[in-house]
Amino acid sequence: MKDYAAVPGELVNGWQESVESWPGRKPIRFHYHDVEEWLTVVSGEITFFTLADTPFRVDVGRSLHIPRGEVHRVEVGSQGVEYRMFLPIAVPTFANKLDEEELDALRRNLQFPEYEDGPPENGHEFFKSALSEKLEFCRADGKCEGKTEFLARLSGDGNRSSSGSIQVLNKTDYGLLISTIVQMGKAKQAKWYMNVRFLEKDGGKLCCRLWVNYPQPVSS
Repeated sequence: MKDYAAVPGELVNGWQESVESWPGRKPIRFHYHDVEEWLTVVSGEITFFTLADTPFRVDVGRSLHIPRGEVHRVEVGSQGVEYRMFLPIAVPTFANKLDEEELDALRRNLQFPEYEDGPPENGHEFFKSALSEKLEFCRADGKCEGKTEFLARLSGDGNRSSSGSIQVLNKTDYGLLISTIVQMGKAKQAKWYMNVRFLEKDGGKLCCRLWVNYPQPVSS
């Protein structure tokens, strides 16, 4: 998510437009949309939270962009809110809700960088539970490995961090296809990598079955 001074009119030209209103202090639990969304607040205030609970407060006249699939929750201000919403196609507003099992699995995925970089013994314990025994992991250099090879490579080098946000790309009876950004390094040496993972239902638990990394371009 990112807040802006205004919705870019040339971008949303021809999109579905609607006016939404919610009473004061109404909480809206974690969910996601199958399309990207732009909104601008007409009256009142509203705060959106990423999965890591980073807040994005949107006041009157300000706008917010929510990428397709980004998991978020909402808190409406005490005076309620009215906002103008723009969607590329009409979709149900809160159809894609997530249950506690799914949210727990998504929060575990935000912790992957922490445990990749922490003490190897902690990483082994964490990933033995979070990864499927049938894991297929494709590293950014194109090399593929299984769970055993991945665990053996944990070294605690301490240079990864999570974006704190996750996008659900697809949800089926078999599991969740998700994406998240991981930063490696700091300051001018930092690089960003897209992590696409499929969380497969395995024995009543969502475990990472497929995991693909690839670099994201950055401005110089």
